[in-house]
Amino acid sequence: SARTVGELGEADKHLEALLGECRKQTASELVAILLNARGEVQRKVAVVTATEKRVEMDKLAHGVGQLIDRARSLYETFEQASANLTDAQKANPQHFALYKTQSASLITELTTVMSNLDPAASLPHLERLDTVLGYVRSVNEMSSLLEARALELSKGSSYSVQIQSLRSQINPNRLGTTATRQTLSEEDELIKLQREYEELKRQQAEHDEAMKMSRWGFDAPLGRQVQPRRGLVNLGNTCYMNSVLQSLMATILVKPFLNGSYYSDINMVNPLGSTGRVVNTFTSVVRDMHEPSSFPISPSNFKNAIAAQNPTFEGQKQQDANEFMQTLLDCLHEDLNTARKEKTVTVPEMPTAGKQDADVAQDSLNAYAINNKSLVAECFGFLQRSALQCRQCGYRSVSFVVQTSLLLPIVDSRYGKVTLEDCLAGYQRQEQLPAGSEWKCSKCSAETRAFKQLSLWTAPKTLVCTLNRFRTYGNLADKVRTPIYFPKQLTLQTCLSRCRYNLVAIVNHDGGLGGGHYTADVKGQADGAWARFSDERVTSSTGDPNFSQAYILFYQLAC
Repeated sequence: SARTVGELGEADKHLEALLGECRKQTASELVAILLNARGEVQRKVAVVTATEKRVEMDKLAHGVGQLIDRARSLYETFEQASANLTDAQKANPQHFALYKTQSASLITELTTVMSNLDPAASLPHLERLDTVLGYVRSVNEMSSLLEARALELSKGSSYSVQIQSLRSQINPNRLGTTATRQTLSEEDELIKLQREYEELKRQQAEHDEAMKMSRWGFDAPLGRQVQPRRGLVNLGNTCYMNSVLQSLMATILVKPFLNGSYYSDINMVNPLGSTGRVVNTFTSVVRDMHEPSSFPISPSNFKNAIAAQNPTFEGQKQQDANEFMQTLLDCLHEDLNTARKEKTVTVPEMPTAGKQDADVAQDSLNAYAINNKSLVAECFGFLQRSALQCRQCGYRSVSFVVQTSLLLPIVDSRYGKVTLEDCLAGYQRQEQLPAGSEWKCSKCSAETRAFKQLSLWTAPKTLVCTLNRFRTYGNLADKVRTPIYFPKQLTLQTCLSRCRYNLVAIVNHDGGLGGGHYTADVKGQADGAWARFSDERVTSSTGDPNFSQAYILFYQLAC
């Protein structure tokens, strides 16, 4: 192909020279012939170039397929090997080095392939690349976790032996000697390590209990009278909208829309609202879905109302379910916001120095209530506490903000399997601010990468947990398919109370970054039976939940 392109290029140059001579001689007919000939040459060059690109893309696609096969083989080998390990083998941290080396090599190859792909021509292969990333990162994460766990086991089993050995070296009659003091110091260090190990065992026991609570399946009706359920028509890639709407039907939010008590709260002058259009079309959907019928509903008027408030949801493109949910809750909040007037009241910043956390929290709630009061805030709202601590002087600054949902990180677990409780703990874990995000201390004026920690101050009536399954790695991005084991009954510890919740709905996402499909598993308020909604199609939820596809979880506060 390259030789052909070169030859055609030389021919093009020759024709250009002849063309120049013909123009000098004003031979108009010959000029026209040569122009046509040159156009034909350029068309052939374009054809050859396009063929080269197709060949290159086919080679890259073949390479992606080979990577998928290798990653899947490595993943399956690792799974089988780790399942057959004895306790003695698990205590050897070097056992997993081979898998880590192989998976690191795959990641390097994958990065090379992706850097060579032309984004405009590689769309059919993006889903395959996403699959490779999922397999490779699963192997990498699991090998690291099991290696760390093996190290902990080997350390913990030897602490007691080492302590007994050191104690045998202590001479009670020579407690003042240097050797005895050194031995006692070593013993103190080992006792400290043993306490850390005992704490690890306690955490593992809690994790095991969380895993036990997460082993559940959808309840069968068992002779109960199951109410008919209505699906929602897909208006063109609107499964993201349909799954969220179905899930909200299982929460206490819908009650005011069924009995009409919401109507007096509609704020027609709120500049941030839709003058009632969103809330009224939402009410129409809610009431239609509670009609005793099995025919699907078309929520086209509701979608148009949402799109008028947020153009992201215009047209028929696939969108993110969590982003849609946040937009819907914001629209309903502003349409029903009885505190908001034509002009937003400016609330001055409240001083926090020297105040107790409870006082700062109350001040924040009072400030929020000046411009915000709605059924949505009452149902989903909770107070989040944020603490920043200066690394220079140790000063701590605390602030509070009202949130309506949690975006939880998918964390690594030293015990292998990850639970929802692990993700909640990760959300509230102390972390250091990243470089470039330094915080200026109001006490010593130093700008440092302060320590930050989030926590839940109060608990909502309806708890919405979104699992952060879509992440980026530099120029790469992928979907995290790690199974997150969540319970039917969740116990949530806040700064002020300990609350119990019941799971009422799950939004699932099947697919990758390039596209996919949303479904919802929803528990009926009237009959308690779980149903699976896939747009117009409604079936009974059976078997176990799909812990790898679960994306948004809805929990209702237990009475």
